[in-house]
Amino acid sequence: MRIKQSESKRGKILYILTICLVFGITYFPILINHQMYMYLDIGADTYCSYWPSLSYVKNWLSQPTTWDMSLGLGAPTITQLCYFLIDPFNWIIILFRPSLMYIGIFISLMFKYIVLAVVSYLYVQKMNISNDNIICTIAASCIVFSGWFVGWGQHYNYATMYVFFIAILFMLEKWMQESRWLGFVIVLAYLCMMTPYYSYMILLFLALYYILRYFCINRKVVAKTFWLDGLKTAGLCLLAIGCSGIFFLPAVEEILNSPRVGGTYALGVNVASFKEFFSFVMRAFSNNILGINRNFAGYRNYYEAPFMYVGVLGLLLIPILFYKPNSKRIYYVIGAIGVFSVLFAPSTALIFNAFSSITYRWTFIYVPIMALGTGIALEKLKNNNDTGQKIITGNFLILFFLIIGYVNYVFKEEIPLNKEVFYAFLFIILTLVLYQISLTLNVKIRYKVIYVLFIAELSLNAFCSVNSRSLIPVKKIGNMSYFDESNDVVGYLNQNDSGFYRISKRYAYNDLNDSMIQHYSGEKYYCSTLSSSYWNIQNIFDLQGKNSNYFKGFNDKQFLRDIICSKYMISTTDNNIYGHDMIANFGNKYLYINENALEFGILYDCYISVNDFNNLPSYKKGDVLYQACVIEDIKEMEGLSEIQDTDLFEITEIGYSLNLLEDCIELTLKQPNESPILIEITSLEIQGQIKGTLCGITDANQIDVNDYMDIELGSNVTQYYLIDTLSVEKVLLNISPEDVSEVHLYEKNMAPIEKQIDDMKEKPFHILEFRDTYIHGKVNIERANELLFVPIIYDKNWHVYVNGVEQEAVIANGGFMAVVVSQGENDVVFRYEAKAYRYGMVLTACSILIIAAILGGRILYVKTYRSSDAGVSSER
Repeated sequence: MRIKQSESKRGKILYILTICLVFGITYFPILINHQMYMYLDIGADTYCSYWPSLSYVKNWLSQPTTWDMSLGLGAPTITQLCYFLIDPFNWIIILFRPSLMYIGIFISLMFKYIVLAVVSYLYVQKMNISNDNIICTIAASCIVFSGWFVGWGQHYNYATMYVFFIAILFMLEKWMQESRWLGFVIVLAYLCMMTPYYSYMILLFLALYYILRYFCINRKVVAKTFWLDGLKTAGLCLLAIGCSGIFFLPAVEEILNSPRVGGTYALGVNVASFKEFFSFVMRAFSNNILGINRNFAGYRNYYEAPFMYVGVLGLLLIPILFYKPNSKRIYYVIGAIGVFSVLFAPSTALIFNAFSSITYRWTFIYVPIMALGTGIALEKLKNNNDTGQKIITGNFLILFFLIIGYVNYVFKEEIPLNKEVFYAFLFIILTLVLYQISLTLNVKIRYKVIYVLFIAELSLNAFCSVNSRSLIPVKKIGNMSYFDESNDVVGYLNQNDSGFYRISKRYAYNDLNDSMIQHYSGEKYYCSTLSSSYWNIQNIFDLQGKNSNYFKGFNDKQFLRDIICSKYMISTTDNNIYGHDMIANFGNKYLYINENALEFGILYDCYISVNDFNNLPSYKKGDVLYQACVIEDIKEMEGLSEIQDTDLFEITEIGYSLNLLEDCIELTLKQPNESPILIEITSLEIQGQIKGTLCGITDANQIDVNDYMDIELGSNVTQYYLIDTLSVEKVLLNISPEDVSEVHLYEKNMAPIEKQIDDMKEKPFHILEFRDTYIHGKVNIERANELLFVPIIYDKNWHVYVNGVEQEAVIANGGFMAVVVSQGENDVVFRYEAKAYRYGMVLTACSILIIAAILGGRILYVKTYRSSDAGVSSER
């Protein structure tokens, strides 16, 4: 007994030292080099989403709300709460102020690795794959430093999900082996509260895991036991979902409201293409095999195709599992799943991604299976050396030819083979050779050599994946738009303007969530579940990033800023801007007030249908919003008239000289403009899209990068862009003259617009009380019916009450809200009522009562059984 305890203690010490060594090699150079664990790679979620979100939930705790006007144009807060506040590993992060959260993020990462290391070791021990300390250490280390976790550990909430995933597998084994079910329910319920998206993938995997486990472990198949245990396990999963209901249901509601989720793709049975097949295979070799930059040589980009890598050793050894297995069922089950996953890779991806898109984030499910396979194969090799040698030699040749074939494919497809990819190939080949040599050594030292090689392989791959990518130097914090002088501008406005207003930035176009750190109401927003209302606004007004979760703001669409209370603008230049007056500056940040901004809530006496609006020339669309409200369902507009004249506003062509250069077009104005300039660009028939920039230059010797505006043209189309900078001397188009057939400059006559704005300001919506989830005001109507438009993004959970009677809100101006009000004084209330929270509370309460009843019944049963047993004993 003492020998076993001593051996177990030595095994734990070896495992702890291994984890500390690999973690230190991988991550501590970040601290030594004064780097932040904030990636700026494809997507840049760690910088653009997670950092602002962590700052947001820290501030949310002081003012809890279910809807927040400062999340873009307004959004539910449930996504931020689930992904960032409920996550227990984030609690240490929110103790730091936003500019120092990178410290908390690294501490949080260490805690994740500690918990993951513990549950991985417990899981491997629970599966009883080997009594050998080195084998158990290798198997558990495969899970902890898998390519998936190392590559996506910078996706902080996804890393949390992975930790919970392994914990769920361990708790499931405790349930299956010991009938201890409560831990499984609690851990799964907590995960469901944080992320229904990944919970779906894990629940789907658990069904496959149960089948695979049952048929591979049990030599005799008993149908009754199989179905009965399966139903019990399914019941526990449902109970876990029920316990999470208070957050699960609202989160699911928001996910389903996003156009990103739905029947975009249909499940097919097409065999994977050669490109997809090879990408799938190579994904398992190394978390660095496809390069450490954006040149992914495979299906999708490697950021979207996480890594199944658990070490080259595993790939070398796993075929041993199929040599003379105890039961042919292993062939049938594992083989069927493996063949389907590989040959029908796109279909598998669609199933695990809820049929919404083809991505490979779900491949984390392979990691524990491959890690266990590595450990079991090592154990088999230990007990049957000759057989293992033959299989490994054959497998080595197969893998070698796969690599050669992939290299040939890269060159055949003319994909750049950069140095990172080359080094990765070289590293894998060298590793395979070294493993092969180690297998020829004496049995006593073989596993020590394999262990050393494995740790070296794991550490080097992890080091390259983490440290060779775009980490952010700590010294750059002061230059970020999150922490620049615009914070002083926001503080100044908070002290001097107590009303509701939005702030737009004439710079920092890519930092879409900066308002979440600086705590102001803006217009930009990035969220993975951006609602259909945002998508509609992008489409109807031809904004940048159409059909996208990246809401990049209004760019040159000043008319939208006017109607949504965008009262202030921050710029890095002190140009004269139409309709704006500079009122202050803080360093190199200049604050402007928008004189044409309307108050919260404006009245329309006529409307225009979406179809008629879409048929207007793009330069007229913005002007029409000053006259009429764009409505989708005109059946609700009884009593309102449809707009008759859309030609109220005029444009006049202005004189300029044209200079066609090699890669740009210069237009020099004959006299500086006194009104906004409208630029008309007509493209030629081309392949693909024309992308470039334009800007208005007031000083020929100085151009500010923030004055540039993005251009995006399709084939044979006409687009209009607005420059609202005044006194422009030259317009510069950074596009090739060979792609453009015509360019015209117009000056807008703003007098009719200004008059219309003045008229709209005379009929205000008087706000009596304003909160994020409750707005109360009064409006006096002279006509029979008018339409009250409010700049609240449309959401079905918003309810509108006019004079105490609930009225149906309609989608207005693309994705906002409006309600019909009648003649006379109207008392109007807008209230956000998320009923999913109520249903979730009931579901959670009922589920907890069921658990309490089960536990109480069990305790009562045990007491009754013991008392009856004691009574029988006393009689004897």
